[in-house]
Formats: sequence, C-alpha cells, structure tokens
Amino acid sequence: MAKLDNIDLGKITDMKEFMNYCAKFCQNLFNVMNGKLEFDSNILSQTIEVTFLATNTDTRVSHSLNRTGLGYIVKQKDAACDIYDGTTAATNNAIYLRSTVATTVTIILC
Repeated sequence: MAKLDNIDLGKITDMKEFMNYCAKFCQNLFNVMNGKLEFDSNILSQTIEVTFLATNTDTRVSHSLNRTGLGYIVKQKDAACDIYDGTTAATNNAIYLRSTVATTVTIILC
C-alpha cells in the first residue's frame, strides 16, 4: 500500500506533488474498499424476504431503517415476475410493493 507520509494537503504547492498525493490516496482507497463493501454491513440497507400472496396488490414490507427507503434491489426470486412499487406511500418502517405473480423474493432495501 502506498504511504501518504502524513502530508498536509493544504501545504502542497507543486502540481506534480499534488498529483502524486492524489494517486497514492486513490490507491489506498481502492485497497481498503475493494471487495469489502457489503450491503447491510457497510451500506445502510436491509435484506428482506418478501412473500407475495396475491398478484398486483400492495404487500407491506416492514423494515427497521427508521427512515423512508430510497429504493430497493431485487436480489433473488423463486419465479419469473416483475416487482414494482405499490400505491400506498412508504413510511419510516414500511414500503409497499407489488408482484405480477404470487411468489417469494429477497430484496435489498436502501
């Protein structure tokens, strides 16, 4: 790993030195983060299994993010289907989704 040598970024006046610092910084960031970011551990999200009992009807999906979800990613599904937003407004502890078939899916709520 490239060493940054405790350089005070505000005292760099030479463009070459600044570019060198940026390159080392980016390499360090890449080394630290590459392959180490995970949903639910490092990213504020929650992985949830959702069972849709009926087609094209709102299904309440409870979560513990304590904020309105920004969106979701369908991680896994046990049947061919489309998952889409329900008509009920999201809250700080639930979202509402619909499915084109009765099925069970796993989502990552962000």
